[in-house]
Amino acid sequence: SITITIPHEELEEAWSIVHIIKPGETRALGQVRLQCDGTQRRWSATDSVRAAQIVGGADPNTYSIGIPPLLFGASNLGMDGGSEIQLTVDANTLMVESQGVKFSLPTQHPSFPDVDGRMLTDEVVGAQATVRAQYLHDLVKMSMTLREVQEEENTNNGSDFPAPFWVFIDEGTVGVVADWRTVGETRLQRQAENVTGQRYTMVNPHLLLSIIKVFDRTDEITVKIPTTTEFPIALESGNRAKRTEVSLKSFC
Repeated sequence: SITITIPHEELEEAWSIVHIIKPGETRALGQVRLQCDGTQRRWSATDSVRAAQIVGGADPNTYSIGIPPLLFGASNLGMDGGSEIQLTVDANTLMVESQGVKFSLPTQHPSFPDVDGRMLTDEVVGAQATVRAQYLHDLVKMSMTLREVQEEENTNNGSDFPAPFWVFIDEGTVGVVADWRTVGETRLQRQAENVTGQRYTMVNPHLLLSIIKVFDRTDEITVKIPTTTEFPIALESGNRAKRTEVSLKSFC
């Protein structure tokens, strides 16, 4: 067995990506993956369209463990913000203990998808810019609600939103466009920092809001748009030692 000590703060950060997994903890897409290469922990989740990774604390062990959503809720029992949890894992059981509270559940052994391969690499970034998470959220939300949806509106290739929707970086700004067939285009944009390149990419705005939700509202996040729709759009914050990164597939 192996015992891992995890600060409560790190567990709360990992909780922010649980909504990205699919229902059903007996399969790989229904769990958060906790792994370590002997240097730092990493938490990752994906539903095959969205993906997220959070870099955790230093850890000298090597492991890869499936963490069911139940663990995140149950591990808060009897804890305060400054405490730690002890996670003990063997072939059959996950045991969690903190401040006199202990619980266990069976270990699952799913075959995890390659989350690293779902992240955008620097080689295929066509444009990027930095903006506060709250500002990006507000741009997306406002552009979705400014116009009334009419039944005859066209659909967005694979999306549940009734109009084609783009995210763009252009002329020193980050912006969004919703193209309503019957009433025209809604375009919103905001000045950004550290802007390089110029790109547009089509996404599902509901899913875009869901990955923005991973970040704190005051986080400065870097928006990265790929060179082609073969690659996902990415949002990230932090540095190499403590980083949160999420990605979302683009539409053709």
